[in-house]
Amino acid sequence: MVGSWSNPLIIKHFDNLTNIKDVHCPVLIIHGTHDTMIKYDHAVELKKAHDATGYTTMLVPLIGKGHNNFFWPDTIGFVFDKFLSKIP
Repeated sequence: MVGSWSNPLIIKHFDNLTNIKDVHCPVLIIHGTHDTMIKYDHAVELKKAHDATGYTTMLVPLIGKGHNNFFWPDTIGFVFDKFLSKIP
């Protein structure tokens, strides 16, 4: 409920799409596909924007998960190992 009206406010306040172009290091993005606060499409756009920097970018979709409803220990080890293996 909160996500539907707050999404534009959050994205405007945290202009990550503009700022990510200045991030010159590998980036790992973990995002729930059912996030109603910050839409999954925003994560996809962030990945595309960071790909243009030439640095490693990895987007991990948490299928069926929202903004905060996933359990880190089930995800974190595998995700970080996979991400770190992609960094030259």
